Amino acid sequence: MKIKIENGEFYHLIQSRKMGPIRTLVFSKSGLLFLPADRGNCLVYHIHNFSCNYIDKYQGPQNGEIRVLFPSLSGKNIWISNENGLYFINIFDQIESNLNLLNINNSKLFQISFHTLSCCGLACDSDSELIYSGDLAGNVFVWNPNKSLLPQFSKKIQDTSIRCICLSENNSKLVIGTIEGIIWYWNLKLNQISKLFSLKCPINCIKSFHFSNEEYICCGDLTGNLIFWKTSQIKPQSFQIHNTEIWNLSFSPSNKFIITASEDQTSKISQLNYQFFSNSNSNSNLKSNSKSKFIENIQTLTGHTAAVTSCDWGNNQKIEIVATCSDDATIRLYSVKYSNSNIPTLELSQIISTNTLYITYLKFDEMMQNIVVTTEDGFVVAFEMENKKEILRKRFHGGSVEGLIYNPKNKNWISCGSDCTVHLFSIQK
Repeated sequence: MKIKIENGEFYHLIQSRKMGPIRTLVFSKSGLLFLPADRGNCLVYHIHNFSCNYIDKYQGPQNGEIRVLFPSLSGKNIWISNENGLYFINIFDQIESNLNLLNINNSKLFQISFHTLSCCGLACDSDSELIYSGDLAGNVFVWNPNKSLLPQFSKKIQDTSIRCICLSENNSKLVIGTIEGIIWYWNLKLNQISKLFSLKCPINCIKSFHFSNEEYICCGDLTGNLIFWKTSQIKPQSFQIHNTEIWNLSFSPSNKFIITASEDQTSKISQLNYQFFSNSNSNSNLKSNSKSKFIENIQTLTGHTAAVTSCDWGNNQKIEIVATCSDDATIRLYSVKYSNSNIPTLELSQIISTNTLYITYLKFDEMMQNIVVTTEDGFVVAFEMENKKEILRKRFHGGSVEGLIYNPKNKNWISCGSDCTVHLFSIQK
């Protein structure tokens, strides 16, 4: 890589095979030039009287790629940022004939207090209005927007990438699903994280729900399995629903039925038989029950021409509507009718074209007044359900939106994205 330093006329060329792609560079007040190199190295040169001399090399901890490089206001220090943290490096302001005045290896690490890799997973405690957000670096941040725009506290799980989260046990625990296929519990009262169990593949989505005074957790994985367990008795049971990824899931108002959204371009409606858990005496940590009567497919929804990425089962105490969205940039709305035996039948009622790129998430508000979708290019798009009129189209994120939830208490929506930000917004007609 070559760097040309110009001041009206070309006067010097720095050439080094150790640099690799140069993404940033910075001058200090003392005439130092800092250049990021391969393996987290930072090369330092002194520019003086039309001469350029190599001085030293700073080795970034853990060989993290240097993403940001900038001097302090005094010019006596420099900040270097990578995925491991923010580093404060001491330098001397005056360099005379002795170039060894540079104290480049005297650095201090500051842990970054915000997301550093793509945000994935959102949860909200409606009572306290606390917001929980995860990321691919293994961090979970807790926000209280009523008090501050800064995170209140955080927790990090080493060597893991968080994909999805949900609250459990009266909002006292956070259940965390990871790309490594591990389920973690964060006891919020004791501030303790423990490993619950390991699955065979990445977890894409996770939800908690109740039936007959029992709480259950359900997650969907990369191979089309749904995994269920009681929070009172950790005996996970796995059921094959699709032959490929389950991207999202949602439950009917009674929690007797579940809809799954899959990469196979379909959504499936299944009935749940909770008596299965009462009769199950398995001592296995994970038992596969592909032919079990616990979950039975009763309808398969087709029509999308690309992967079905999200779904929601809405209810406003008068009617029920199921919505699915897809990489084909459409929303399909289904009316729900129950037979005499209380088995739902879904009929397609409308298709909404969103005029967007790939859709990532979809959600109703609590009374189904609005439906919101998010996209891979950072947009949030909302439609009024009464006349299907678009009422919001705004780019909140600089990358793909990787989480969308709704807080019915304060009527706020929350999104997170691969740009490492969390947005709180409301929808006004």
